[in-house]
Amino acid sequence: MREVRYYKVFSLFCMLFILIIISQIHQFNDLSSYEDKDNFMIDQNFQIKTSSNSQVISINGNYELNQTATSGNGTMSNPYIIEWLTINGNGSLYCILINNTNKFFIIRDCTLFNSTFGLYLNNVSNGDIFNNFIYSNFYAGLLIKGSNNNTILLNNVYNNRLYGCLMHNCNFTKLTGNQFRNNNFTGIFLNFSHFNDILVNEINYHQYALILQSSNYSSVISNHGIINNYGIKQIDCTGNVLEGNFFRKVSPTRYSDSKSEKHKKTIIDFTLILLVGISGLALCFFIQKKKKIISIFKQ
Repeated sequence: MREVRYYKVFSLFCMLFILIIISQIHQFNDLSSYEDKDNFMIDQNFQIKTSSNSQVISINGNYELNQTATSGNGTMSNPYIIEWLTINGNGSLYCILINNTNKFFIIRDCTLFNSTFGLYLNNVSNGDIFNNFIYSNFYAGLLIKGSNNNTILLNNVYNNRLYGCLMHNCNFTKLTGNQFRNNNFTGIFLNFSHFNDILVNEINYHQYALILQSSNYSSVISNHGIINNYGIKQIDCTGNVLEGNFFRKVSPTRYSDSKSEKHKKTIIDFTLILLVGISGLALCFFIQKKKKIISIFKQ
């Protein structure tokens, strides 16, 4: 009888321990399947468009913007349109350069590659950069300098030598819903740029996902990514709002916005502690019960 009781106690403890292991394996499998899903989505989205070939484009001023656009009159309701171009920079400084404009315009559905900067905006306002493929440029996919009130929306920016998007002295700019991938150093870099919104971008495979340097009062919200060495780094910044950003597989630093990751780890650790505690209490209960039975027989 004593051996049977010991066997039951030992079997129960083993079953509880196995449940703990299974729960952790299940959690690991969930993360792995989620990562595979991320990669699948990236591969599906990175399909290069087919459009007409063009020479590099240089625009200086509103008049040249009007001459280059295929439609529109530069108003908010009817912006200039530049679209469906494939531009091989062939090692030039840029694929598209726009200087000194304040008319409303849209650059959309273009493919820009093989230059120093895929798209270069200098002293430009009221531009929408929408749904373009910008890749394999020698310095940055997008360089934006001294420009305000522009929108960078739903672009695919990848395999550029250093930066996905580099902004210097730019204010009131929105970067929303873009995919930045494998731009080596940084997906998004803001330098002396204020009051910008960086929202819901996917940033994968960089040294730093996002850097803000001397850039203040911007909103960095709900950006996410995988396999960046670091998440978000701030240097000499104040007043920025960082919320809901989640970068997996990053090295922890005080600059990383990794609240979501820490929260998930806390839940996993709590679950493990709870299960171990329950198994320990169960073991103590049965040992105590065994002692009482033994004492009864002794009497």
